[in-house]
Amino acid sequence: MNPPSANSGIAAEAKPSLFDVRRRPGDFLFAAASFGLALFLLMRLPDQTRWFNRVDLLLQPRFWPSVVLGTFTLFSGLYLIQSWRARKGPEHLDPSMVPIGELLRWVRPLEFALYFVVYAASIPWLGYLLSTVAFMPLLGLRTGIRSLSGLGMLAALGVGIVLAFKTGLEVRMPPGAFYELFSPVVRNFLIRNF
Repeated sequence: MNPPSANSGIAAEAKPSLFDVRRRPGDFLFAAASFGLALFLLMRLPDQTRWFNRVDLLLQPRFWPSVVLGTFTLFSGLYLIQSWRARKGPEHLDPSMVPIGELLRWVRPLEFALYFVVYAASIPWLGYLLSTVAFMPLLGLRTGIRSLSGLGMLAALGVGIVLAFKTGLEVRMPPGAFYELFSPVVRNFLIRNF
């Protein structure tokens, strides 16, 4: 058996532990927002749920939300304390309270939520088929797909999704106002199948 070399001790010290946490500049802000949300939801619980007499504890409408929100409040509070303590350490990356760059990265995914809202709002006007076939390639363009074959595949995928849900599974969707431009026979066919 070989004796451990001097270099192996240094490598062992530099190796991070399983529970090492790398703090980001917005860590404290996220912890504070989570704890604030947990407290707000916990305070709203009595107004949103009820407690009934002669009903088992596990069947009470307020029981499980109380357990979940209590746990959320406890762990977000512990996370807030841990994050506050880490702010005092020299390893903290940014001493500012509000790291603007990181907040902008947090907001960026809301762009795609906005696309979904616009898509859902367009369905009553354009219909499920036209909205889906139009939005699939548009989202492809937004995510970086530039080839015509890729955009065509996304449009075909949109048609497939509509056929699977509307025609195959008979999911009810509002008919598009666009369908009113067609004759009654074509309009009924489009409403029933697309």
